[in-house]
Amino acid sequence: MDAEDRQRRPRAHPGAGAKPEHDTDRDDGRLDEHRHRQIEPRDGVHAAEAQGQGRHGAGDETPGAVAVVTDTRWVGRSYETAPFQVTEKSIRDYMAAVGDLRDDGDLVAPPTYAMVYGFDAFWQLWTDQEVALDVAHLVHGEQRFSFQRPVRPGDRIRTTGRLTAINTRGDMELVTFELKAVDERDQPVSDGTALFIIRKP
Repeated sequence: MDAEDRQRRPRAHPGAGAKPEHDTDRDDGRLDEHRHRQIEPRDGVHAAEAQGQGRHGAGDETPGAVAVVTDTRWVGRSYETAPFQVTEKSIRDYMAAVGDLRDDGDLVAPPTYAMVYGFDAFWQLWTDQEVALDVAHLVHGEQRFSFQRPVRPGDRIRTTGRLTAINTRGDMELVTFELKAVDERDQPVSDGTALFIIRKP
């Protein structure tokens, strides 16, 4: 077999449970493992839809429609974070990172600080291998927050994220993720909605 034949020869696909070939740091490893999950044909629904078929196989697809690769049965799944301890340092560090130079006496966290105390809910969704979002083609399309009260140093905040919708529009999959944050007395602190856009490769 010459070099050209070897180059054309298809590579064997890793089977279920195969370890990724990379060896990076822990967080990158988790994301890479999750991306690897996207291309493994372990789920019949995912395998068929990733090839443009409908949920019941070839011939079931709607003309002109893009198959929803993420299984809609996961709508309603929720993720809860451990209590997050808000400190003056964490607020100051975040303000410095986003260029917020306020230095008033009553330190209140900026609205987008909600991403700090709620981040683990996002991370749980992105790395959930059953839901298996295609994070390799995911972009953050929209984010909204509303607050029931200011966030200050000393607060302990717990966030619950919930996958509320999976839809298609054109060549995109739209995933809606809603968040609710409460303090240690279970009093509401903030609500949020994130829209993720997954573009078909």
